[in-house]
Amino acid sequence: TWWKNLLYINNFVGDENFNICMPWSWYLSNDMQFYLLVPILVVMFLKGKDLVSATKNSHGEYQDDISATTSVNADENSNGYSLIVDHQDQDSAYPLQKKNWFGYSLIFGPCLLLMMIQMVTTLIIMDHNSFNGVIVNTDFTKKVYYAPWCRISPYALGVLVAFIHDLRVSSDPTGWQILNLRYVVTVFFGALGIMGAIIFGAYSQFNCQEKQEECDVWFGFILYGALRNQNIDQVTADIYYSLTYPGWAFAIACICYIFFCGYDFGISWFLSHKMFTPLARLTYNAYLFHMIIMWIVDYSVKRLPTYDPYELGLKAVAFVMLSYAIAAALYLVVEKPIMNIVAYHMRKKRHRSPRATVPIVINGANDGAQQQRHEELCEPNVRRRIMTRNNSLERSFSRHYDPNDEALTMMQTH
Repeated sequence: TWWKNLLYINNFVGDENFNICMPWSWYLSNDMQFYLLVPILVVMFLKGKDLVSATKNSHGEYQDDISATTSVNADENSNGYSLIVDHQDQDSAYPLQKKNWFGYSLIFGPCLLLMMIQMVTTLIIMDHNSFNGVIVNTDFTKKVYYAPWCRISPYALGVLVAFIHDLRVSSDPTGWQILNLRYVVTVFFGALGIMGAIIFGAYSQFNCQEKQEECDVWFGFILYGALRNQNIDQVTADIYYSLTYPGWAFAIACICYIFFCGYDFGISWFLSHKMFTPLARLTYNAYLFHMIIMWIVDYSVKRLPTYDPYELGLKAVAFVMLSYAIAAALYLVVEKPIMNIVAYHMRKKRHRSPRATVPIVINGANDGAQQQRHEELCEPNVRRRIMTRNNSLERSFSRHYDPNDEALTMMQTH
């Protein structure tokens, strides 16, 4: 089934038991399929943005809300001008307002439609197959967990946030980062509340075997672990799984955009620090190989696993470090050499491309030596060295320039 991975269709095309190569690569297929939808969404967004801009003037009002003819006549008895506006049928503005609403529907409609498709489709599949989310079998994995139509909401919501940001920057290029602090605080804690409801709504702390008063502590969720609520009914499971993906994505999007606008208390500075750049280049290889490491460790254990928060934390750190160590080795041995080979051939292809040269004519004749010199100077590397040398001379001149030097002043005048 390796060819399904190459075609990025292994998330919904499989055999009866849904045996696929590298099962955790299902999201790579989802990601590629969603990525192919983005050009369509962008084209519709630009078309809608053009329609909205066409019906607005510089003051943000509709240009043609009232069909009017304007004439400016000079008043002979005054020093100014009189503006005469002839109002015609005001109802003619209504189709233009409709066109403006059509523009907004092109901007927001496709992303909202994809989110609606995900929620409705997930609800129908969960209810029709009586999935409650507690028992995760092959049928549930194939029809809900891996299916792109049940996973499109976070991606569509991210694209929608990008569109909203573009509209805000276009309408206010200098003040788009300014947000109402009251709204910032409300949205931030509201997003945290949504995330908490999603996490603790499906899990219950019933794994504790101690006394009830020892289990009912605020950190018992960490000490004793939690499993999915076994008593969840079908309707609740349907609604929960239909709203989980858009709800979680909405909360993350709100927090990220608030941080992006500068209300982050230094968190964005830390997360965007240069020290994370090398790790960011290794994430793809780490994703490909992390599950292999986990399988080797877990399947080599000769005893039944028990929940221990310390052991679980130690395993998590070890898995991350081993995954990134293997990813670094693959980056140096495979990925980086291939990138260098591709870059070399791309540069070689650009150098071979024909370029127009202007012949140098002296005294009506083409001087071959000067023509050859001209072609040599047109080489990119030669031009780059000449520009670097000229910039160095300019910086040296600016450091030693004395505006009171009469000789330099005369040279500049001449």
